[in-house]
Amino acid sequence: EAYCHTLAISLEIMLYHDDEPLTFDLVWDNGGWRSATLENVS
Repeated sequence: EAYCHTLAISLEIMLYHDDEPLTFDLVWDNGGWRSATLENVS
């Protein structure tokens, strides 16, 4: 859970680091989280 919590914080930082809003989906794959989509939204 600690890892997932850290990951969530990292995602928040990434979201607010850029001027462009981002959309992303995380999926549980092979015992680990991976980003399904990560793209800029105009």
